[in-house]
Amino acid sequence: MSVGPSRRNPTRGAIDGQVDSGDAVPFGEVARVLAGKPTFRHLALALPLFVCAAYVLNIWGPAFLIRVHGLSKAEIGASFGLIVGVAGGVGSIAGGLLSDRLGRRDRRWYPWLPMVATLAAIPFQLGFLLAPDAKLALVCLGPAVFLNATAIAPLWTANQAVSPLRMRATSYSIIHLGISVISGGLAPLAVGALNDGLAPALGDQAIRTSLFLILATNLWGAFHAGMAGQRLPRDTTTFEREGHA
Repeated sequence: MSVGPSRRNPTRGAIDGQVDSGDAVPFGEVARVLAGKPTFRHLALALPLFVCAAYVLNIWGPAFLIRVHGLSKAEIGASFGLIVGVAGGVGSIAGGLLSDRLGRRDRRWYPWLPMVATLAAIPFQLGFLLAPDAKLALVCLGPAVFLNATAIAPLWTANQAVSPLRMRATSYSIIHLGISVISGGLAPLAVGALNDGLAPALGDQAIRTSLFLILATNLWGAFHAGMAGQRLPRDTTTFEREGHA
């Protein structure tokens, strides 16, 4: 017995209460519509900036622990790797669950939860960078990674909310391009350049100063997440009213 599409594969847009025209939207039209929405513009900056902290920490964190605290590669694999993997995974799931619960009351919490979480992560990031010993640094690392990881899923949800049908895959791609360029390319490179420039004066401590970049990206990203939350209800309603499908 076959199962109808309404049971196993709902029609595109059915969950949103929208009708899918089935027509592909030209890229120029997608870019025009999304660029005209302040929420999308803020999300397109907030997501790469928050991911910067994760990428930079993953790439340069082990070198920091080696140079500043004298940990061996084996010790880093058993501590740093485990903490980042567990805290990051749990934080991602927690961010999705909590934002869904808060979002049922007020959809603005999808960007606002990441704003609050990443601001709360900053004291722990400071603790990681300024701790006098490796043990305290690793204690601070877990909450920092956990809180930063909670930001990602809710922001993607907010992006889907303001992106019309037949534009969502492209909107995702546009933001992911920003993540690749800014978070995966420029941010780690900037830390390396700062480290090289400061090394003659600070030696192995130069990496500690360079990694303060993750605090700046969290603060900057929190601003854009907060602004996205303010505009999210209006931009979502605008899409529904205009009937973009």
